[in-house]
Amino acid sequence: MVRVTRKKNGNFSLVVGKKSFPMTLEESKLLVDKLNKAHVNHEAIESAKRIINKFGSKALKKALDETGLGNSPSMLSMLVRIGAKLESNDYEIEKLGG
Repeated sequence: MVRVTRKKNGNFSLVVGKKSFPMTLEESKLLVDKLNKAHVNHEAIESAKRIINKFGSKALKKALDETGLGNSPSMLSMLVRIGAKLESNDYEIEKLGG
């Protein structure tokens, strides 16, 4: 587990497992921002995977893997936008035949 903690004296530390590393306030802000972005990116990729698994045929999945198109930022962006729309209204997925 990775986290940023603030001690009673106001100093910040990066805690990785059982080890603690001192850091400045600015460093802690940058790290928290990067961790948040990484989490969002991970969730976005998971959303894209759910859309492909829900609606994609075996042939589509194979084509995405073989061509590398499944790793294309444009393709992932499109799938994330579709996923966000569908997941905001779960009933819509059923209407589309999922």
